[in-house]
This record gives sequence, structure tokens and C-alpha cells, in this order.
Amino acid sequence: MDAAPPLVSFIVPAYNAARTLPVTARSLLAQTERSWEAVIVDDGSSDRTAQIAAGLVRADPRFRLVRQDNAGPSAARNSGMAHAAAPLVTFIDADDWIAPDFLASLLPLANGADRLAFCAYQRILPSGRACPPDFCGLLEDDPLAVLAFRCEPAIHCVIAPRRAILAVGGFDPALRCCEDWDLWLRLARTGLRFVGLDRPLAFYRMERGSLSTRDNGGERDAAIVAQRAREADLRLPVEAPFRGPLAVAHEDAADEQAVRADLARIAGAGHAGMTPALAQWRNMVTTDPDLVAVLLGEAAASAGTPLSQVADRSLAVLAEAEPELAAWVADVWAMARAKEQDGHFGRYLSVTVDLRALPARIELPGEVDTLLLRPASEEDMADLISLPADTAVTAAEIVQILIERFALAPLVRASRATRSPRFWSACGARFLAVGAAHPRALLRNSRAVVAQAIRAGLAAALCRSPLPRTAPLPREIVLPVLTVAPITANDSALLAPTIGYDQVKALIALLAAEGYRGVSLGEVMRLREHGASARDKVFALAFEDYASARQCGFLQRLPAEVSSAEVLLSPEELEAGTATALRGQGVRFGLKVDALPVGTGPGLAAARRWLVLLQALNGDGRAVAVKCERPGLCGEILEKAGFAPVVYPGSGLRRLSAPGVVFPGIECSGAEALGTVVECLRAA
Repeated sequence: MDAAPPLVSFIVPAYNAARTLPVTARSLLAQTERSWEAVIVDDGSSDRTAQIAAGLVRADPRFRLVRQDNAGPSAARNSGMAHAAAPLVTFIDADDWIAPDFLASLLPLANGADRLAFCAYQRILPSGRACPPDFCGLLEDDPLAVLAFRCEPAIHCVIAPRRAILAVGGFDPALRCCEDWDLWLRLARTGLRFVGLDRPLAFYRMERGSLSTRDNGGERDAAIVAQRAREADLRLPVEAPFRGPLAVAHEDAADEQAVRADLARIAGAGHAGMTPALAQWRNMVTTDPDLVAVLLGEAAASAGTPLSQVADRSLAVLAEAEPELAAWVADVWAMARAKEQDGHFGRYLSVTVDLRALPARIELPGEVDTLLLRPASEEDMADLISLPADTAVTAAEIVQILIERFALAPLVRASRATRSPRFWSACGARFLAVGAAHPRALLRNSRAVVAQAIRAGLAAALCRSPLPRTAPLPREIVLPVLTVAPITANDSALLAPTIGYDQVKALIALLAAEGYRGVSLGEVMRLREHGASARDKVFALAFEDYASARQCGFLQRLPAEVSSAEVLLSPEELEAGTATALRGQGVRFGLKVDALPVGTGPGLAAARRWLVLLQALNGDGRAVAVKCERPGLCGEILEKAGFAPVVYPGSGLRRLSAPGVVFPGIECSGAEALGTVVECLRAA
């Protein structure tokens, strides 16, 4: 008589996990519920993962080993499900673990083919310290409302019906991250119920190199999943109740739908007598200008109308209602065309440049104030570079921007700079000069000194001149700004509904226990310029909302671990003198801005005026941080004006390790704040 199948199949993708797989296996063996199997999928490991897994199979028949060529975690999980025997599955990576009563506690909640059971989870720092638990109770009430905009829950705190997962297609191997978010969305759209247990029964390790700390196109994959949430999903069974587009109640989605509806009417029937949704147009042009261009194309394709005709009609409709908004949209449309092809579009000149033969000078037509550069290279350098300018652009300026935007290795290969004697002579001279001027940096951060020398060599080989400005020494670590935004809604009991002193203190205490200290942006700059190393574990704390930061009392009583806090003021707050009362209290001020006036000249004028006001408020001429809500060219103009941008990983072309004055930013508000911040710091 055949043995009864196990209740649950653990699917364990493992890639080079020889060090951590035994810990994961021990947590499975410790389960008080004994009816389980574990399918370990060796995803083409080059270490002893397969041998360790084979040993587990010999020691306990509940373990099974599947081997495959390296194809990524999604493909490994799909392979594991194909070999699973149980009706329920749970996914646990080979560097995570679960509590002994994980199965005993969750199986009663997973009783039924229409249920997905989940629990709270905890991040564990490399020191062994546990971050506060994370649990999203809103998933029980309205999973689609949550999943349309963020990923919940963590992948290894779920028990789900295997048949339901297979029915929606399993994991998407094309996604290198956010694949769990994509799957939870599809399951929720079939009507599957989410049933939660607010107890931390699942744990994952935060350390350099783990799946949870890799970028790997995370911003791109997140955007793909978020877009799928708003569209019809043909991967779902025909009978799925939410197979069509989701009508989600969210400000960004509402803006998009209003603009899409306007464009559909304009493309199909012209613009006579129409009143556009002006507020929604303004929001989209400010926060996601590229999407406006995408929606123009969609409307033209749906109506079978030429794209240029739809754009002209749309601008005419907007100009009748609000000329300034029409100017913004015209600028967005011109830049969208400039991104697609070389040529002159409005105030943009788009040019493809050969890195092996850079032009000595690019002349700009009279009305052009922005140059878009497209490197002609077989390397991974397909990104456009925007250069705000009002005069001709020289080869030296092009080289400077290339060095700041791209990693050195592909840039050296694409330009073939190493074939030039100038490259080697400039490299050697800069290395010796930096070593003599900064011997401490040479000892503590030799890689940074080598990178500085390579940059000098590239400048000499490509433009036959030094870099136009002396860049500070690059460094091996990211010295970040933690930006705290007002929290308007939060389902976790860990954090208050608005920024609170206790919440910020808890974050700082966690960082201090890991060896981090809070400093001013001036101190961050000093460390950057003198060759910071991995031993310099510092951060700057910036509040994006002056009123709530002051209301909670944080700015009046800084914790001992923080020497200074930054407050990012809007242009309106700055010009009204709102923050004058805090001068001289250890608080510094920066800028947060939604958008600049159209055009490089007006934008530079406004930015320089704000910079002067902030430097007067701070009482010195040191670097002033700026966070710009409108991505792309606005950030370039603000940097040209003299600001130090706060840039988020994946948020633009600027590399966080570039030699320019850039502050890497980490969002630290929300239910996952305490753990996410430390995780980002370690990943950096």
C-alpha cells in the first residue's frame, strides 16, 4: 500500500548555498508537524551545495534533490513544484529559516483550496539582532488593494495551494526580482483568500550577496509588475473573477486613467468643447512624464490616428484650458521624440556619439538648451545622458558626464582607451599624485585610488585634457541620506500613523547597535573627499516634512547618536521663511522640489535663487542636498546650479559610486522601515 502524500512540500531553490543550506534544513527538521517533504533544487551551483543536499537526502527520505543548469530562482521554484507531491507548497530560500511551529500554526489556516495562509516575518541582521516583525493585516480584507501597489507578504511566510499556483502559470522566470509579488497578484485576482497570523514564524538573513539585497534591475521588474496590475492578465484562467484590468483606488492610477480617457476622446473625436482633467495632467507631468508620452502612443494606436496628430490635438486642448500646462506637455513630447532618434526636437538636440572618436565640440542651435547623448557602443551603455547647456558642449564635458554616469569597465572597453599611451601615462601620474597627497586613502581604500587614476586616464585618452573639475576620491561604500517622509496610512502596529519621535528613535537605535552613526551632510562630504572606507559607517537623517518633524519634537531634541538632522523644505516654505526659527539648533536645510520652470535658463535661475537662500539659512557655503520629485532633466539642472542631489538606487542614470557630489538616498518610512534601512545599507 502506497504511503499517504505529505501535507506540505517545501520548495528550496539553492544556488551556491553550501554555507547556509544546513541552517535552513535544520529548521525543517525541527518542525513539530512531521508530514512534509522538501524538494531542494540545485540551480547550477559551483560550490558544495549539491553534495550537502545529497547528504540530507541520504539522512532523511523526506528530502529530495533536483538538479538543473543555472536558470534563476523563479525557474528553480517552478521546477520544484513540478516534482512536488503535496497539495500545499511553501517556498523557502536556502538562506532563510522558519520557526518549529510554522506548519502546526499555519496549516489550520490553509485548510481549503481557496486559501493562502501567511504569517508575520522578521529580518535578522548579520549581528544576529532581530528587526521588529512585519505583518500586513490588510491582505485579509482586500488583497488586491494592497498588492496593486506593493509586495506583501515575504515569500517564505506563505502556505498556498499548489494547484492554484500552477493554474496561474507559476513564477515568471523573466523577472529577476518581484517574482513573488507577481505571483501573489495573480492568485489574488483568481479570488484566493489571504488568511494571516500575526506571529513571526519566518525569518530571513540580511547579508551582502543574498537575493534580497541585489538590485538586478529591481526598479524595472517592479515597474513591470505594477503595470501588469492595471492591465488585463491573460495568464489567468478564463473564469478568474479579476482577469481584466483592476479598477484600483489609488491617486497615481486615477491620474493615469483620467489622462488615458482624455486622450481616447481626443484621438477618436478631436477636441472641440472638451474640458481636460487638468489636475490629473499636472500630477502626471510632474511625477511620471515618460508615461504621458506612452499614453499618447497608446491612444493613437487604439484610434488608428497618426501619433503626431493626437499630440497636436492634445496640446491644443490643454492650451485652451491652461497654457503653462500645455508648455509642459509639449516639452515632454519633444523629449520623448528626442529619446527615440537623433535630431532637433524643440529645445532638445539628440546626438549619437562614438566613444572612439568624440567630437571636439558640439554646437547647439539657438533655441536648444539641452543636449541628449546616446553612446554608440556594443557594451551595456544604452542609457541616454542629458546635458543642460546654453553654449557649445566640449569633449571634456562629454567625458566628464560619461565617467559619472557609467561604470568604468564597460567605458574603458567601449572606448578602447587602453590602446592609447596617454591613458597609461595619465593613470600612473594620477595614482602617484593621489598616493602622495592622501597616503591614508591609499592604505585604506586602494580600489578608490585606482578608480581615480583610471578616470584620469580616460580623460587623457578621450579628450586629451584633464577632467574639467577635480573630482573627490570615490569610495567603496555608500554614505547615504535616510529620508523620512510623513506616514499617512500604515497597517502595522510597529509605527505611528505620522512621523513620531519614538519611531525615529527606534530606527536610530537599531542603526547605532550595528555600528552606524548619524552625521551632517558636511561630514559625509568630508569622508567622501578623504577616501572613506567600509569602516566609516555613517548616515545623514533628512526629514521630507518640516511640519511633522517639528511637531513630533525630534528637531528640538536630537538623540545622542545623531549630530545633525537635515530638513528638506519646499520652495514655498523656503521663500516664506518658515524654518527661520530653527537656525542655530544643529539643524541644516535642503530642498525638495516637484518641478522646475520649463527651459534650462529659467530652471537654473530658480534653482540658483533657492541655493542662495538655503546657504544663508544654513550659515555656510557647504553642499546643500536636493530631492527632486520629477526625474531626469530637472535633476541635471539642479546639479548644474550647485545642489547635491539625493538619488535613489535605480532612480536614474547617475551611478551611486560616481565621483560627483551626489548623496545616495534610502526611503525609510513605512511598515518595513527599520529592517529595510539596514538591509539597504548593507547591500550598498
